[in-house]
Amino acid sequence: FFSATGLCDRPRRLLRAPWGPRRMSPDGEGDAVARAVMRWASRSCSGAVCLAFLVLTGASAGGWHIAFSSGTDAKRCAAEHLAPVGAVGFASVCVHGGTEHPRSHPYDKEYNESGVYRCACCGQPLFLASAKFNSGTGWPSYWAPVAGGKVGYQKDAKSLLAPEVHCSRCGAHLGHLFDDGKGPTGLRYCINGVCLKYDPGTELPVEKSPPWVANQFLLLALMLAGCPFCCLMASDAQRLCARGCRWKHTMVQDAPADACPGS
Repeated sequence: FFSATGLCDRPRRLLRAPWGPRRMSPDGEGDAVARAVMRWASRSCSGAVCLAFLVLTGASAGGWHIAFSSGTDAKRCAAEHLAPVGAVGFASVCVHGGTEHPRSHPYDKEYNESGVYRCACCGQPLFLASAKFNSGTGWPSYWAPVAGGKVGYQKDAKSLLAPEVHCSRCGAHLGHLFDDGKGPTGLRYCINGVCLKYDPGTELPVEKSPPWVANQFLLLALMLAGCPFCCLMASDAQRLCARGCRWKHTMVQDAPADACPGS
């Protein structure tokens, strides 16, 4: 992709550093050595950045379970009556993986000392009222879910691989998980209020060991920094392909000239 669109040209010129080393030797030997060292250093640095991105992404909540769409089948909502009466967007948010408008649900400004918030689709308990805090984002936020694996995770491809949160029983989309929260975990479960139903008469233990979450800005920076590595690898692959085609054309004299693209 980077080679085809021409995005590799500028990073490759910068990484090869054509200035300076050309004056080292009149016969070009010093220039060749300097370029080789620069290419080795650039590949090593970019490769390390790319490796760090892969490791952090895999270790974060959801692992490498990447989803391009979230939500569930409406038939799995066995307790549809739990959905708030007259709730707008229940199907588009919980079933089809959408997002409600910020500050559009009353749960955003509702705080209770006891009780639990259940899944509006199947009724499974998800978050304690005591774990809720005011994040100022416009969506109900919690620093931890209910214990017992009630919440599932996967990477959302449409949100820069942010961990998507869903009900582990029915698969209904709930929201996303971030590392800028409060409480003992420092996490923020950003949940759509339309996907929840408050139950004041239930108390359950809170999850004490929620999954680790990588900072999204750090992952984005690593992703952008690793682009030169992709460019260099694409350039090397194209160069090797051209050399292989030239060798084949030399060995087989009747090989067509267009068999060697880029030669």
